[in-house]
Amino acid sequence: SQGGGFVWPAPDNCFYLSQGFSSSHKGIDIISSDDGSSRGRRIVAAAGGGVSLVTYHWSWGYYVRVDHGGGIVTGYAHALEGSFRVQEGQYVTAGQQLSSIGTTGNSTGYHLHFEVWVDGTRVNPLPYVYDPVNGITVV
Repeated sequence: SQGGGFVWPAPDNCFYLSQGFSSSHKGIDIISSDDGSSRGRRIVAAAGGGVSLVTYHWSWGYYVRVDHGGGIVTGYAHALEGSFRVQEGQYVTAGQQLSSIGTTGNSTGYHLHFEVWVDGTRVNPLPYVYDPVNGITVV
């Protein structure tokens, strides 16, 4: 479902935020909104673009970055080991699976840490992906 031009990056019943965007936390942490673990649920591209990074990062764990053009880049962190579905240089469409939710890197539980960068600065992702139909709940 569509938010501010982008699709929600964790579509498999993951509509809760365990942590929002702040000066010290430059993204949103998305977890399952049902009774099940978020583990292994799909992480999808919020919009079409070119995959610019598929890597392991000490803090972000298994991490994918997508460049959407116009200075907008999205980042998807803490993916499950071995779950990458894309490679650098590949073009992806909105809603295409990138990887699966894990807890790799500097993480205390299964969640997707999702970031939006505009011209090199991390901004609050919610205006880009907020879904007025499903909504989100900050827990």
